[in-house]
Amino acid sequence: MLTLEASPMNLKLHEPFRISRGVQHYAHCVVAKISAEGATGLGEAAPTTYYGETQESVLSCLSVYAGHLGDDPFALEDILDEVEHTIGRNGAARAAVDLALHDLAGKLLGIPLYQLLGLNPAKTPKTSFTLGIDTPAEMRRKALEAQGYPILKVKVGTRNDLENLKAIREVSDAVIRVDANAGWTAKEAIRMIEALEPYNIEFVEQPVPSHDLEGL
Repeated sequence: MLTLEASPMNLKLHEPFRISRGVQHYAHCVVAKISAEGATGLGEAAPTTYYGETQESVLSCLSVYAGHLGDDPFALEDILDEVEHTIGRNGAARAAVDLALHDLAGKLLGIPLYQLLGLNPAKTPKTSFTLGIDTPAEMRRKALEAQGYPILKVKVGTRNDLENLKAIREVSDAVIRVDANAGWTAKEAIRMIEALEPYNIEFVEQPVPSHDLEGL
């Protein structure tokens, strides 16, 4: 029988992380441990209230999921279908179960997860390092500290957006993506995207509110 234990994990951020919707000082996460046959797989949930999840809701969800895991640690598809039908949505909680199950399967087989999935680690896609909103001087500092990262995702949605991108570009030739976190109207987005063109932006993420399909 698979067993599941969950515990809160509160991480104090190195520095405040600001986006257009607010500022975050802590990451309130949850660690899930699924055990079977003497091995334990680890998973993590990183809930956000933007999607209606909190640390408390994840812990409650996982306590329910614990009774629906069955006894076959390799029946990943069936287990994940079962937990989704038990309590739908709650993506962060289900992600923790998903990760822990895959980690457990790899440990039971004695192989790393990339081998279990048949992946080539040399072809791992590059992810981005995110810079939260700050003053132009601080954005410059953050970009200098992030020189080891080839891709930067820059949070935008303030009056300093152009000054911030200018400050970053003065010290970094990294690929830059910007994320407005739904902070612009359609007209503002068009104006800002055109104004950002000189800074060689790869793409713009979520420029307008998610419900504004016409504006998008």
